[in-house]
Amino acid sequence: QRQMCIRDRMKSEFVSTVSHDLRGPLTFMRGYLTMLPMVGEINEKQEEYLQRTLNGVQQMSALVEDLLDLGRIEAGVFLMQDYIDARELLENVVEETAGHAAAQGLRLQVETPPDLPALYGDATLIRRAMNNLVNNACKYAPGTGSVILRAEHEADKIIFSVQDFGPGIEPK
Repeated sequence: QRQMCIRDRMKSEFVSTVSHDLRGPLTFMRGYLTMLPMVGEINEKQEEYLQRTLNGVQQMSALVEDLLDLGRIEAGVFLMQDYIDARELLENVVEETAGHAAAQGLRLQVETPPDLPALYGDATLIRRAMNNLVNNACKYAPGTGSVILRAEHEADKIIFSVQDFGPGIEPK
């Protein structure tokens, strides 16, 4: 029983370590792939291959995030709460997604009030949500100028938002 528990813990630690170590290279791969069109003309076949490769990187990133979530669940930790600097978190999101946004003709901006207090929450989950919103803006509002990432203080809450200037969602 004890040996099984140690083995399970080692397996969980290995999965967590590998998942964390894969995130960085996948982020850089996505960034450089999205910047390729900026350095020269890309023909139709190259664009097809580029999109397939980007899709593969995005699938791998989703798997890594799933592995990290699995590791957290196995460890009995559903939320990794700590004090978070909202501006710093948003700047990290911009750093991770700037290449993709630039390839879509978008400029990312961070707006926070100077007196924004720290918040207590799960930085990984908030960052993932913000990444998803920025990626949606890139996908559905290309070439529309800016995408604004905000954190605002309302009552006892910090409200995060992403604003783009695309066509929006149809009312129906």
